[in-house]
Amino acid sequence: MGLELRWIEGITTVKDFVKSIATIMTQGEGSAYWNLVYPSKISEITNKAIVSTKPFSVDEEGKQTDEQTEFYLMIERPVIESKEDEEMEFTLNHVELTIGHKLNETKDGFEKENYSEKARFAWYRDLKYVEGLYYGDWLPIRYWMNIDLKTINLVVQGEPSIDVHPYNNFLFSWAYIGAIESYEGGDKDVRGNFALTVGSDLPPNRSLRFGANTGTGVLDITMAYSRAGAPYQAHMAKFKTDNPYRDKYFIGPSEWTHKFHHDEITVIHKYDRERGKLRNVLIGDRSAIYHNDELVYKKGTPEEEVYRAFQINTPYWMVEESANPLYGIILKKS
Repeated sequence: MGLELRWIEGITTVKDFVKSIATIMTQGEGSAYWNLVYPSKISEITNKAIVSTKPFSVDEEGKQTDEQTEFYLMIERPVIESKEDEEMEFTLNHVELTIGHKLNETKDGFEKENYSEKARFAWYRDLKYVEGLYYGDWLPIRYWMNIDLKTINLVVQGEPSIDVHPYNNFLFSWAYIGAIESYEGGDKDVRGNFALTVGSDLPPNRSLRFGANTGTGVLDITMAYSRAGAPYQAHMAKFKTDNPYRDKYFIGPSEWTHKFHHDEITVIHKYDRERGKLRNVLIGDRSAIYHNDELVYKKGTPEEEVYRAFQINTPYWMVEESANPLYGIILKKS
């Protein structure tokens, strides 16, 4: 088992979202990498699943290593209302993602202090605040994903056809789950190298559970441990950019290189500084690229790479506190 990148895209519904994504990760095209922990069978998944991976158990050449550090991802569609003698109601516009490194005895959740804050991963704005917008658990959700042993990049889109004026309530939302790429020549980074960041429709709740720098997983990148071992601390995104509000023509790629220019996303901590880079994803100006455009790097060569562009429009995600909140992302396809 190597680190072969796999690309999966499709359509599911709100009702089946947790089951669909967990199935892809553990039983479908990504099944070589992630394991289903809870529940024990895919057929038993409804609104909650826990999956795991050992991101450093295989090296870059596909050879087994002795490193068995295991991390977990919980995907949960939370209850919004529960009354006596009535069926529970679950959220319609988001799920909650949580990462952790130790489960409880029953394997249906995390042991105390061994998990991140929940991050709200949304595909629609909260319908409570949008007059005339109604949908149910039948709502279609499109998804695009790249996955390997270390990392998942997942983009979701709520169905736009049921949206109402001003037609910006459906969201293109991105989540990154997994290890980051260390710098060549840098120190070994295994124990706390697992990240979470998502796009959300609402601002995250600030927690002091692990101090004032506790990660939200929305406006920052939450990492399992800092260099010294502080758990689930906020890290930030660093990338090349220019003035987001400067005068420019939205007409296409560089006239000099005839290419679109994107950059890697560096993960940086306020004390530890540069730690590594997000994997299989780039970031750049989205003004001249259509949503779902396919971009090719080194076309026609043995090093050819194919990417897919996404116009992320969630009102809250990591770029909101970066140097340029107007950027979009491209995911590596192959």
